[in-house]
Amino acid sequence: MKLKSCTLFLVISLSVLAFSCGQKLPEEKTLRTITVSGNSQVKTVPDFVNITFSVKTIDRSVTAATENNALYTNNALSALKEAGINSNDISTNDYRISQPTYGDYAGRYIVQNSITVQVRNPDNAGKVIDSAIGPTKANGIDEYYYTIKDNDEVLRQARSNAVQNAYETANLYASVSGCKVGKVISIYEYDGYYSSSPAGMRATPPVYADLAVTQTPINANMCVSAKVDITYELTD
Repeated sequence: MKLKSCTLFLVISLSVLAFSCGQKLPEEKTLRTITVSGNSQVKTVPDFVNITFSVKTIDRSVTAATENNALYTNNALSALKEAGINSNDISTNDYRISQPTYGDYAGRYIVQNSITVQVRNPDNAGKVIDSAIGPTKANGIDEYYYTIKDNDEVLRQARSNAVQNAYETANLYASVSGCKVGKVISIYEYDGYYSSSPAGMRATPPVYADLAVTQTPINANMCVSAKVDITYELTD
């Protein structure tokens, strides 16, 4: 009697196993995707111009080098104020004294100072540059860049345009391939960047001849850029 029960249980178990093996499981759907890049550049007029002038003096006497640097720096500061720059928009920084042991200035003392200025009217940038640069004033420009008040709004527009550009690219590839663009799977944003420095404005030695005849031309505009990588699902 016990033997028949065991046999019956074995038969039922094998039948269930056979049914399970014979049952067709639903196929897992393969996710089809496409990854594209979107780019955008939004041009805008800046609100401010930020300029860092350099004052560099060289002499075999450290006293002469420091005294000349102080004189040149004060001359540049006075010229900037005469050009209409408020004292609150001017700062001096990065004062250094060095004595190279090799190279063209070996054995001589080099004194360097920096003057940072914020010009609140970009149209006056050329006038400000010409006033601060001279034989006994600042003798170089280390940095020149624009800034805007409502940076968030311009960056928002650049991001929106970049996403739209990515979607249009994905839609183009999908339509040619007989597919449709579905939902967004992922978005990766690169760091936004700003292009604002006029060509040739970084650390360019000044030319003093005819300096008073023409004003340094400055075209005040800047470009805010955005870039994204977006992965979309593809559907039939």
